[in-house]
Amino acid sequence: VKNIWNVKSNKKYDGIVNPYEEISIEFIINSKNIEISSIYHKQNGKYENNPEVITEEEAVEIAINKEKEFTNNKISEITAEKGIRKMNKFIYELENNAIETNIEEDSEINSTVYLNTLNSRKVWIIKLEHNREEKNNGKLTDKDKLYFIDITTGEIIGGQYTEKS
Repeated sequence: VKNIWNVKSNKKYDGIVNPYEEISIEFIINSKNIEISSIYHKQNGKYENNPEVITEEEAVEIAINKEKEFTNNKISEITAEKGIRKMNKFIYELENNAIETNIEEDSEINSTVYLNTLNSRKVWIIKLEHNREEKNNGKLTDKDKLYFIDITTGEIIGGQYTEKS
């Protein structure tokens, strides 16, 4: 009987997990033997350890102001956490009404080689949730969203739709 075990680990910077830098080791366990089947190191772009300049409060304000451009719906809940993300086209699509309806969670711009190799940076991940009653008009801009706010410059470098848990 063979057992296969996978161990994955992501590198942390200042206590923040970098989802773009991962090592994966696969072990095969036979009877009394343990063999390493594979070791894989994924590094998707270079990490820039950008300094923290923008406060959580400033990042929340930036995200709320941008959200006001897309909807008049009241925000019912706001959460913020530090993360590491790359630029994506989410905000550009919202601003230009070029919305893809099949954007998946944590989607990247994999079709564009240039953007896929962009450096990852520390960001504030701001989650804005709307009252459920107001989200029934069917507009994608009224959905709950995550905004990725660069922790150094305050620039919105991307985001994604999110669902209430």
